[in-house]
Amino acid sequence: MEAQRLGSYELIARLGMGGMAEVYLARRSGPAGFTKYVAIKRMRSDLTAHQEFVDLFAEEANTASLLTHPNICQVYEFNASDDEYYMVMEYLEGVPVSSVMIKALRKPGWPSLPVIAAIVEQACDGIHYAHDSKDEAGNPLNIVHRDISPPNLLLTSTGVVKLLDFGISKSKQSVVQTMTGQIRGKFSYMSPEQLQSRTLDRRSDIFSLGIVLHELVTGKRLFRRANRLQVYHAITSEPIPLPSES
Repeated sequence: MEAQRLGSYELIARLGMGGMAEVYLARRSGPAGFTKYVAIKRMRSDLTAHQEFVDLFAEEANTASLLTHPNICQVYEFNASDDEYYMVMEYLEGVPVSSVMIKALRKPGWPSLPVIAAIVEQACDGIHYAHDSKDEAGNPLNIVHRDISPPNLLLTSTGVVKLLDFGISKSKQSVVQTMTGQIRGKFSYMSPEQLQSRTLDRRSDIFSLGIVLHELVTGKRLFRRANRLQVYHAITSEPIPLPSES
């Protein structure tokens, strides 16, 4: 069976699928046995006819391409082939922090506090870099990730935490505007301001990472409720329990 190709890359296996795109392990070959493995995020074919989604996908690639940091997944290329849009990223072996969270929920006391601190410290380094990033003229980009959550933090096999998915981030250069009342992201990891569709700055991402830290320490979901309305009230109105009381 002939291997599926996308541009100059051979698609080897699908790694995952989200609302806008599929992610593949891919390989690029060259002379003298040169081989480079990458991850390719390909926009879903049923969305390519909608310019809004194409613009969102391109904006994600453009934002991520400006960020070069050990704790952020690197984007190498954004391209199109036969009306298929895709971005080429570094391939990372590891597990999302959400997998760590699942094990923590089942095994109290794991992971240890030093391990948790190392995970969150690295996540902070990546997020802080994104928040402080500037354009070529030295002007602040004012990036807000808006989707800091366990699935978007990858713990690699070498112990490095990588921040993923700037698909719904906002920055000074953003050209795609979110419709009034439209909320993007994971409800139970949003700040009150994000839930209320208010203007956001870096503090919103810090709040979201605080939820991740709280859950890793306690081994319990902080804002898990029966429905979105209850989540909304819990985040915007209810006092946050101390980790020692959880």
